[in-house]
Amino acid sequence: MKKFVQVLFVSGALVFAGGAWACQVAGHNKHVGEVTQVDKAAGTFTIHDLEADAPITFQASKDVLKDAARAKGQVMVSYEKKGDALQAKDIHF
Repeated sequence: MKKFVQVLFVSGALVFAGGAWACQVAGHNKHVGEVTQVDKAAGTFTIHDLEADAPITFQASKDVLKDAARAKGQVMVSYEKKGDALQAKDIHF
């Protein structure tokens, strides 16, 4: 039983570390996470970022918003900073 618990703990740690690692490897001006909200009226969408373990909101074009609304599971968002806002250039899932 002790060995089973150790294996379970190590497996969980690797999965957790892999999620955080994904954002760093994604590259400059990229975030990885799951879409949690799409606000077409405001022209924004929000992901729960894996590395930061926090929500991040992006401004987006209508085409990118459509893609964000269809996204299931993990996505990678490429963005550029415009003043204090993050402008999504594209979203991959």
